[in-house]
Amino acid sequence: MRCRLMVWVLLLVFAVPGAASELSEKAASLAVGDWVELNTNFPSLIQGQDFVWSDSASWDSQNEQVNWICSPVGQDDYYHYRYDVVTNTWSRVTTPHGVRSGHGYDVNTADHDGHIFYTRHSEGSVHRGTWNGNGYSWETLPEPNITVVAANSLTWMDHLDGGRGGLAFVSGDGRATWYKFSPPAGWQTPFDRSVWGSPHPFSEYSPKDRVLWAGSGNNYPRASKLLTENGDWLTMVDAPSGCNLRVSDALHGYDPVSGRFLLLCDTGRWYEFDHRNGGRYTDITNDMGNRPNIVIGRGTAITSIPEYGVVMVVQGQGSATANNPRPGVWIYKHAPSTPPPPPSDPPNAPGNPRVQ
Repeated sequence: MRCRLMVWVLLLVFAVPGAASELSEKAASLAVGDWVELNTNFPSLIQGQDFVWSDSASWDSQNEQVNWICSPVGQDDYYHYRYDVVTNTWSRVTTPHGVRSGHGYDVNTADHDGHIFYTRHSEGSVHRGTWNGNGYSWETLPEPNITVVAANSLTWMDHLDGGRGGLAFVSGDGRATWYKFSPPAGWQTPFDRSVWGSPHPFSEYSPKDRVLWAGSGNNYPRASKLLTENGDWLTMVDAPSGCNLRVSDALHGYDPVSGRFLLLCDTGRWYEFDHRNGGRYTDITNDMGNRPNIVIGRGTAITSIPEYGVVMVVQGQGSATANNPRPGVWIYKHAPSTPPPPPSDPPNAPGNPRVQ
């Protein structure tokens, strides 16, 4: 009798309705190195639009949503697209930018819990959106305390402010600063100067190793630096020949399982970037299964989804031609192990990076 009861209990546990989703099922089915397309309404939602450079999306872990703010060519406003995992639906919602045109660049990021979203107009202010249950309530942060040019980068860094986290702002003049939200809030003394060039820098943070990979720009397209947890800038090895790292010529992400960075160059080659010991680029293109045709420069964004051990790539092209591949949403599994559940509290990291 006890054995029969246990069988029925197990059947009930594994038959809970609503526990699965398009994302969870396909992520679970992926072998290491494989891609799979999500069957969503995204292609029909953006049909006919041709998006300007917009390289980053952000993952909301609390509400299981992806946020992507971008700008179509020839339009006078930005678009905010949001993907809901539970309903497997993309929708277009209001942005904080108003009726203003511009490029998306690398300016979508979120805090460690994902429910506070940060974005910036290409020539305007940084906006902070707090999830209110139905959408985002927006506020505008003060202007950064370093030179601001059109093409910049925003990245959330978990270990800043004693583990409470902070928002890094990487400028095209080769400087970086960060915003502290605990009292007294405000932009902090900039990180020690690192020279990487002019507009179009990128930045990508690895929460696993607590390092910021940043650099490039128009003048130094293959150069990058690593900002360590202690606040030191380390020079990384140059990207492979023909691979420009600047934000308009490459797609930068990180694998949430291994903590290593992922890179797609406009040559069509994918690389793993291991930032340890000066950096190393490994071409992984031929190791990928079912690899989609992703093209740099026109509405292609990437974000990591730690809970499922995958990265998501969104391609916002409006049609399918030789130079304008079809829109779609894909996920990719890079590392074999399953990531642990996300922490309920920010990591209790040691002190802030050294500042000048």
